[in-house]
Amino acid sequence: MKFFIPAAGFGTRMKELTKNVPKPLLTVNGIPIIYYSLFQAWKQNAEVAIINIHYLGEKIRKELETFSLFPLVFSEEKKEILGTAGGIRTGLERAGWMGETVGIINPDFLYFPEKLFQMPNVLSEEDCLLYLLPQPKTASYTGLELKNGKILFGKGNMFYVGISVLNSNILDGIQSETFFDLSQIFQELSIKQRLGGKIFPGNVFDLGEKEYYISLKDNDFSERLGSSWKEFLELCRLPNHK
Repeated sequence: MKFFIPAAGFGTRMKELTKNVPKPLLTVNGIPIIYYSLFQAWKQNAEVAIINIHYLGEKIRKELETFSLFPLVFSEEKKEILGTAGGIRTGLERAGWMGETVGIINPDFLYFPEKLFQMPNVLSEEDCLLYLLPQPKTASYTGLELKNGKILFGKGNMFYVGISVLNSNILDGIQSETFFDLSQIFQELSIKQRLGGKIFPGNVFDLGEKEYYISLKDNDFSERLGSSWKEFLELCRLPNHK
């Protein structure tokens, strides 16, 4: 399966933590969080992944220059940040992937899926599939409702956990190298009954807020990630970031 990992953002909610470090290189247990997303892609038998970069992008490129478990393609947004949909559209066109089905993994989250979790390589009943979980009581995510396998916007107590599968033709109407918000695409698909949803089989931690990230950053999640996490790190020959 081919993947796209969004890594171009400024990380403004992390405040001073991202002044000199791009958010994907903030660490959890001494390991840059982007490796946790690459780990999930690797477990899904990734054949290649696009990573879009903008803010301090060269630091991300430098960090991953020795990564060899599967090919990485960097899509640099030089002039301005393109938003998630614009970034995906531009990256896929540059790579020649338009027309293909692609998995998305957001490095803002740490994922702890069940062992047999498998993302679909083909979508037939929908044009995009989002994985959801019930909203925590204190959260303020966009409320989503899952009904008969389809997602409805504006109501409901579910939230999108940042893992999805999409048919890239849903981006045909977006001009490459242009800013576009992915949530607009999702809402249009929902109206057409083409936005599918499934409950994510596991748990997630959202690292998008500074205080919550700080509360988690020194934790070792190796046991929860399973034995394949140790294998992944050994194969990565990960530099010592502690």
